[in-house]
Amino acid sequence: MIEITALLAVLYVLARAVSGQGTIAREVGNAASALADGGSDNDAIVSGMNYYVFGFTKNYGLPERAGPKGKLWIDDPTYRPDWSAVYVHYPPGANWMTGIGFYLFGPGHVPLYRSIPIAVSAVCFLASYFFIRRTLGALLAAISIIVLLRVPMTTSMMHALYSHGYATAILVLQTSYVFSCFRQQGFLQPRQLALVFLMGWMQGWLTFDYAFVASLYPLVVAAICFSRPVSKAGIITTIAAGGGFTAAHVLHFLQVALYRQSWSSAYSEFLGTAAYRTVAMKDPETPENATLQIIYTYLIELLPGRGFGDWPALYIIGVGVLMPVAYMVWSRFLPNLRGTGAGGRGLLCAVALALGVSMMWELVMQQHALVAAHKLFLPRHLIFFLFVCILSSSTIAHDISICLWYRFFDTSSRSRQIVRSETGNPGDGPRVSIPS
Repeated sequence: MIEITALLAVLYVLARAVSGQGTIAREVGNAASALADGGSDNDAIVSGMNYYVFGFTKNYGLPERAGPKGKLWIDDPTYRPDWSAVYVHYPPGANWMTGIGFYLFGPGHVPLYRSIPIAVSAVCFLASYFFIRRTLGALLAAISIIVLLRVPMTTSMMHALYSHGYATAILVLQTSYVFSCFRQQGFLQPRQLALVFLMGWMQGWLTFDYAFVASLYPLVVAAICFSRPVSKAGIITTIAAGGGFTAAHVLHFLQVALYRQSWSSAYSEFLGTAAYRTVAMKDPETPENATLQIIYTYLIELLPGRGFGDWPALYIIGVGVLMPVAYMVWSRFLPNLRGTGAGGRGLLCAVALALGVSMMWELVMQQHALVAAHKLFLPRHLIFFLFVCILSSSTIAHDISICLWYRFFDTSSRSRQIVRSETGNPGDGPRVSIPS
């Protein structure tokens, strides 16, 4: 009954989110969605239309953002007909997906194109539930996913045609998968590392915006699962995730070099864009106290009434910080808790590290964060921080419940050790589950 109820609860919450995003897609029609960052959404529509008209091989696969004459199957008159046509800054993954939407559903059906990122997001969130369920059980897995989905900004851009329609859900999937592997076996096998590499490549092929969270998340997950903040398994998995992300941009660099017919031109393009977006070449519109403004601008969005986080975000942060503190207190009364994982201090370290990783893009790419008008979707990097708070709290609840079970209901020798490992090192092996 717990298994069925948990799954039905996740499906219900997810279905409500999908239904709400479908309603927005129908209301927006064939125009760009202001809720999904109108400029990026518009570029995805026009570039998808160009893929439909000219094919995916023109310009070596790079997207064109100027509408072809006589082929305007969009309702928004501001489709940028005079915009610089070929876009070379970011990889074209999201643009390709919209082009596929044109091929699948025909021109003039933008709401149907939005069903692709909505469906991908729904699958990722549901798969994340099953990954967490493998190690924490159905009840805690359902609570983890439902609480995350209840934060407004987690699902509000599922209908977006650009990268943020896919990247958030894929990040949740990546985190859940690595968390499950670390909790079950303490490391990743080669085929699992290959899958992490592939997911990193998918993130990189969508955009560069998720560079830090999509590459560094294994370090944070390892801090949750192991008895030390930095571990060999976490470093190796981070290399795999970052390697996949980097490989996507190497391929994109090759695209730009072939299109420009010059390696030096492609190099100058990438270097110039990076310098302009960061603090290396300051934009005149970037304020002097940019770092403080960025911290205020993005963290304030988690407060009630701001639309991105609201009360659920504050609740998650509060629980995510208080639970590790309570964990340290509990460990004094439950000796079996010692050595079962990161411990209270380690989990607090993981939460702090997650906040740093989530804010890293905004602090490094200051022009992009404050001047480039992308404030609608950049705060979604903080979803990783919220998810880590949830996973930390769920981990603590799981470990304490097991200790209580074996303390009061099981008198066998298994109660003497919560974490078993072939090597005999606490925290490195699979965990014992509560008997059904």
